[in-house]
Order: sequence, then structure tokens, then C-alpha cells
Amino acid sequence: DLDLESESVDAAVMMLVLHHLPEPAAAISEAARIIRPGGVLLVGSGFAGASSSARSMRAIAASASDMPANDGSA
Repeated sequence: DLDLESESVDAAVMMLVLHHLPEPAAAISEAARIIRPGGVLLVGSGFAGASSSARSMRAIAASASDMPANDGSA
């Protein structure tokens, strides 16, 4: 767990880290927990197929924190 209060930051960035974690969805949920409503979670993997993985992680984060998922189409 991060040593930060819930909804205490405007943004979180997770770049090139998810493939190193035993539970990437838990890390996304924890990042989403600390982000204020309307905040941003940026996740990047840099691997082939990352587009669908990033969409999946954004969907997990959105459901964990009630943040709207941004698929880049808006």
C-alpha cells in the first residue's frame, strides 16, 4: 500500500512497471485509490499489444475508483 491518503493526488504515473509486479491489477487499484475524483492515471507498458493491455488497466482503474475511463477517443 502507498503511504498516501485516499484521493490525495491529482495524478499518478506507472510507466514500464506492471510487468514486474506479481499483482498488476492491485497496483492499479492502489494508484486509483490515491487519485482525486477527476484525476488522471497514466499507465504505459511499451510492449507489443500494450494498447489492449492499457485499455484493460484503465477499465480496472475506472471501476476501482469510479473515474471515467479515457480510451483516447474523446
